[in-house]
Amino acid sequence: MYQILVCINRKYFRQGVPLAIEAGIGLELQTFTYQGELAGDWRGELAAEKQALQEHAGPLTMHCMMLDTHWEGMADAAAEYARVYRTNVDIAAELGAKVLVVHPFCHRIAKPHRYDRTKQYRSRQVSFFGEFVACAEKAGVELVLENLCETEPRVLAEVIEEIDSPFLNACLDVGHANIYGEVPLPAWVERLGPRLRYLHLHDNYGKEDQHLPIGEGTADFPALLKALDESKFRPWLSVEVRDKPAAMRSVEYLMGKWRSTS
Repeated sequence: MYQILVCINRKYFRQGVPLAIEAGIGLELQTFTYQGELAGDWRGELAAEKQALQEHAGPLTMHCMMLDTHWEGMADAAAEYARVYRTNVDIAAELGAKVLVVHPFCHRIAKPHRYDRTKQYRSRQVSFFGEFVACAEKAGVELVLENLCETEPRVLAEVIEEIDSPFLNACLDVGHANIYGEVPLPAWVERLGPRLRYLHLHDNYGKEDQHLPIGEGTADFPALLKALDESKFRPWLSVEVRDKPAAMRSVEYLMGKWRSTS
């Protein structure tokens, strides 16, 4: 059986926590993820979240701050990334989140730009995350590196394999793969293999990041879930949609799939 989670941001925090408690599922917090959420009285927000989460007994994960920068500017941005990521690791540890979703250095650029196939891209990712993973390991927080504009899983897998730490694994974002990917979803499962520890599940029509409920776009979820079942890997499945009704439809989609095959 798979562990299901739902993503909640600050806007849907008060809806999401009761939903997860009622459904007996986990939570991915995206409450320190967007620009400005580490400004002002963020420690007060952290204390309020800890209080609200006391009745939630399911697994807890967290999404790191989204900092968009082109990988060619990594030398200038790395220090700021490291500062923000270390703060996110500390927050995750304080909340008891065991997994932190992190973005690679990139920029949301057009598909034809094959930046993910360059040696420089890979080497700079290895340099940064190779150092940062030590901070996460010390805090007991596992990092999962999420695909953004990558066209296939090879480079992401190579970064993780070269660093070779049990505290750095992969997150397959299905919506991103449906937009930018040039290989079928099962190919991501096959190449990432046992390093695939986490998935973001949401749908779209292959052109923009709509975060639709599972099965309401063009992503091939039947093929993906079949590939996961056949692989015997059991990554955590985090539903990353916009609101409670969309989350409920997505969770029901997953539950219905397993009921039909049990």
